Amino acid sequence: MNNELKSITTSDDSILDKNFLLHEHICLGLDKMNYLPLTIFVIGFCTNLSLSVTENNCENGDIKCKDNVQCIRNRGLCNGYVQCNDQSDEDPDFCRETQCGRFEVKCKDGLQCIFKSDLCDKYEDCDDGSDEDEYGCKAEQCLSYEVKCKNGLQCISKSYLCDNGMDCDDGSDEENCNEAKRNINSFIDYHRAVSGLKKSK
Repeated sequence: MNNELKSITTSDDSILDKNFLLHEHICLGLDKMNYLPLTIFVIGFCTNLSLSVTENNCENGDIKCKDNVQCIRNRGLCNGYVQCNDQSDEDPDFCRETQCGRFEVKCKDGLQCIFKSDLCDKYEDCDDGSDEDEYGCKAEQCLSYEVKCKNGLQCISKSYLCDNGMDCDDGSDEENCNEAKRNINSFIDYHRAVSGLKKSK
């Protein structure tokens, strides 16, 4: 059953504020005991909530815009791209109060969520450019499968080290590479090319 969340109250009939209606923690149910996750992205937990729900014609995992006509993917909220014709998915007041997903971070202006892997990758994903801020990038920790470039401003995949392609702006990913490492990476790149696989960025 696809439902649109109209209101939410606690067991003592108090209305929860927007902080409890975040897209990562929405739970749907017809009574205080039966709860169903809205999408596979729901990672929160439900307490004793009673919900008023109404039928709509959105696909499973989609949500209705404020205009009550258009449906968008749940992951389209506060991502910097207007998808609702009424622009409600990027409403500044709503987005400032919306928490980002588990693998996301909020841009400095508080209006957008981007994937953590998009931090310090040479491409401005935040409209305010904060994901590429020099001071923030120097302080940012790389993910477990990444390494920081010598200039401290970028994280790149460890698999890009010594691959005969400059991935760090400062070229440090191609420094101090021995010939054996280069030959192994050339062999891997050759087989990627033959099999049609491309180096992902």
